[in-house]
Amino acid sequence: MPSGARYRHVDPVQSRIGESGPVESGRNLGTTKARADSTVNWLGGRVRARLQILSTGLRPGAMLALVVHSAVGLVGLVQLDSRLMLISLAAILGGMLLPYLAAYWEKDERDKACNQLRWSLKLMALVFTAVGVCMLITAPFIFDTILQGRYDEGLAVLPMTLVYCIWFGLYTVGQDYMWVAEKGKFTALALLGGLLLNLLLNWLLIPSMGVSGAVLATTISNAFLVTVVYVFNHWLGCKSDFGIWFCALVPLILLLPVHFSIIASVLIAIAGWKTGVIFRAEEKQEVADSVAKLAKKFGGRS
Repeated sequence: MPSGARYRHVDPVQSRIGESGPVESGRNLGTTKARADSTVNWLGGRVRARLQILSTGLRPGAMLALVVHSAVGLVGLVQLDSRLMLISLAAILGGMLLPYLAAYWEKDERDKACNQLRWSLKLMALVFTAVGVCMLITAPFIFDTILQGRYDEGLAVLPMTLVYCIWFGLYTVGQDYMWVAEKGKFTALALLGGLLLNLLLNWLLIPSMGVSGAVLATTISNAFLVTVVYVFNHWLGCKSDFGIWFCALVPLILLLPVHFSIIASVLIAIAGWKTGVIFRAEEKQEVADSVAKLAKKFGGRS
């Protein structure tokens, strides 16, 4: 036996805990999280890739069909990260719309650019709200059955979360006009105001309301963003009408009980198409023509 050899007493119980207890649990937790993140990234990538494929070669009037086509995927992904998907889709739609607005602007057809933006925002608000209703319908099953009620607080704030996501999406698309008009400083000003308001409301509401206070603060801030962007657009020449303001308020029906939200969304959809309160005649015609062309295009491929 070598001189000076040292021996350390190893407790067999502690040894087993170290090998198969916290360390192994940590490994399992890390593996599970990695798999979940991988699943979210894969699903999100599939939806975004499909949106990009659909956007290739489409006229701006095909926006309604694009949103409806992706709605099914969004409903399945909402519980993974509803904010990421709704806002990502809004960013894609805004990017699709911007070149068409710029083309109209360069040809000095500013009225066409304004009309395109107005009815695109109306459609976006209505279709995103319909997607939100579908999300609320599936939410109880996801939270109660699959997640076994462990995230009930998240379920409680989901309706308001969807509202502020839709409003932020409207801001994302609505700011396109200011960039086309070379007034990007107003976009930055609106965003700065929304950020400061959000910080103030968080400071006031979180101590007393917790997570609900944070969600409420973000909702109010995004409502401020949409309002300021619409006002700036109106001031810069993109005149607002009743329909665009009404559609901006439509997401609030998500705060109602689900069955009332379903009824309200159906009634609004019927009123929007059958009357001229929300959409003008030329807007409805452009939507119908674009959807018909898209259906014919995909029908010819099958």
